[in-house]
Amino acid sequence: MIASRTWLSGQTQVAQPDTASKWIARTGQMVAGQSVVQVFALFTGLLLVRWMDKSSYAEYTLAGSALAFLNASTDLGLSSAIVGLGGRCYADGAQLTRIVDGALAYRRLLLLGCAPVLLTLLPLILHRHGWAGPDVWLITLLVLLSSWVQGGAVIYGSVLKLQYAVMRIQAVDITANVVRMSSVLLLGSGRISVLAALSLNLLGSSCQFAGNWLQASPYLAQRAAYGTRERTMLWDFTRPLIAANLFYAAQGQIAIWMVGIFAASAAIAEVGALARLGQVILFLNMCVTLMVHPFLARIPDTAVYRTRAWQIGALEVCAASILILSAWLLPGVWLQILGPKYLNLRHEVALAITLSASLFVGDACYFSLIARCHTSNQWLRIPVTITGILAGAVISPPVTTYSAVVFQYYALLPYAALEIALLIRYLRRA
Repeated sequence: MIASRTWLSGQTQVAQPDTASKWIARTGQMVAGQSVVQVFALFTGLLLVRWMDKSSYAEYTLAGSALAFLNASTDLGLSSAIVGLGGRCYADGAQLTRIVDGALAYRRLLLLGCAPVLLTLLPLILHRHGWAGPDVWLITLLVLLSSWVQGGAVIYGSVLKLQYAVMRIQAVDITANVVRMSSVLLLGSGRISVLAALSLNLLGSSCQFAGNWLQASPYLAQRAAYGTRERTMLWDFTRPLIAANLFYAAQGQIAIWMVGIFAASAAIAEVGALARLGQVILFLNMCVTLMVHPFLARIPDTAVYRTRAWQIGALEVCAASILILSAWLLPGVWLQILGPKYLNLRHEVALAITLSASLFVGDACYFSLIARCHTSNQWLRIPVTITGILAGAVISPPVTTYSAVVFQYYALLPYAALEIALLIRYLRRA
């Protein structure tokens, strides 16, 4: 189903062909800039792993999990809609502004709707491990504020992706990560509390929101209020994604929640520390969202899209395979990154990196489909993932760090397998 066909059929835009030199320049900028972004982010994250005791890092992991769930459940495909729908009107500032404003309005409503759930569940899980008092409510408030700010940053960042403004996106990301890292270095001094860590994260997110908004402003019209047409466009695009994205938001965090309920706080910290190594996979994901997604969205010809999707897919599989091999052949190198408190996780780190690389391939396939506004059949994520979660809960209930990593295979791999199958099916029929 092409969600936007009705509204966009009357528009005709002639895409200017991009030369090889332009793509070489864009790719070079992206690789160089994203390398700097990820180095700062990884270094900051590892400082937190090393400087926070296991109890504090467990608390921080649960708060970060709640934030990730809140961000996903209040986006529901809205940021993808900016790229998918905006790819057909990226040169029309007024129309693009109406789509962006409509997406921001929807996201505010979703956040207000999710706030009572967060205010109920997060304090309950924290109390389960003996964390109580005003700090619990301050943590919950910081999570809410961070989600509000990060949601706006993502929406405006999607506008920049449409314009291939890679350097502008990365300049903002580098600035935000420098702020985070500098603050941790100045205030941490070898030890940092969970409240300080969350506050510094909020500070960096605020810088990212302000930067993306300022950089996106030249591509947007000053006065272009959204109306029924834009609401309908966004609804038609996101409606097939809502149930699946809500479930995916929970699916991505369910292992942390179950560990938080059933396991000791040390296991929570270890699972969170292993997740930090996923920062390396994030570099690959950013390549997809910054370059591949908008590139595929702006290809007008289906045959060209099909060829490029197969070519890019082969490169993505190669990159994931290299990471998987490194995890099994050199697990000690990955563990040295985490520090001496986590050197006993030799098997767990290999499994965690393998899972992250597999999920990267699944996400890449998903974005390739979304780039064509092909949102049908995404609801299938719900039954296949429920089946995997139930199987994992029986076969490998997450009561230890190792069993929690194995449980994530049952919970997350069905999603990756489904997205790969859906993309192959679509490419064969396109």
